[in-house]
Amino acid sequence: MPDTKPSMLVTIHQSYFMRGAALVLLLLFIYLAIFWGMKHLFEPKTTDYYVAFGIAIAGLIIAASMTSHLWVRFMAPTKPYLHLGKYQEANATLQELASRAGFQVELRVIDAKRMFIYSAGVTNRLVLISSKALESLSPTAMRGVLAHEVAHMVLTHAIKNACALASFFALRICFQLSGPVALLMVMWLLLYLRSREYEADKVAALMVGREPVITALHEVKSITKMKEFSKLTEFMISTHPSYGRRELALRATQF
Repeated sequence: MPDTKPSMLVTIHQSYFMRGAALVLLLLFIYLAIFWGMKHLFEPKTTDYYVAFGIAIAGLIIAASMTSHLWVRFMAPTKPYLHLGKYQEANATLQELASRAGFQVELRVIDAKRMFIYSAGVTNRLVLISSKALESLSPTAMRGVLAHEVAHMVLTHAIKNACALASFFALRICFQLSGPVALLMVMWLLLYLRSREYEADKVAALMVGREPVITALHEVKSITKMKEFSKLTEFMISTHPSYGRRELALRATQF
């Protein structure tokens, strides 16, 4: 039976959709402000205009990554969370892993029927987990997924991924790249992002052992009923490798 005592744990209000919409509108407003500013500072459709606009968009992406902990906290405000035991168990695991990594991490819960776990922040680190994931994963799988998120932080993937994304948009806008060149850049970006997942799996396995990470892959795949992408589909559209290929890579790794 879940512990239903009130607590000062964190989850999101049921109106989190409105908070998400507010964030999207804020980003759209900032984008339009940049567009308007560049249009009035530089003559449109000139080299100076495209370079300035590309650099500004890249800066916006980096700034969003550096402040991601703030908008995640906005999406998951403080509110009593009833599954106290589940939260305490997951938080204890996260704090143990974070302590071994040498930094502090906050755990927040979002009330959602979809399973996801997301790490955010560059200097102020936190992990956002859905109530579905918190209540569905076994302790072993939870240890594996939390180790994977801490591994992303150890490897500083948040800022590296932001820099890769910023570089893509900056180059695309500055040089007005299109056609085959733009497509090759997209393929490179997707390949880069997939490689970060393999790296995080390996570091997580070093932290907690191979089996918790593999168990996490199995349980998440089973609960979400996620179908495996073909290699071609994965190559063309996916930022994450398939669970099966991640498991194979992990089993093939020599520690």
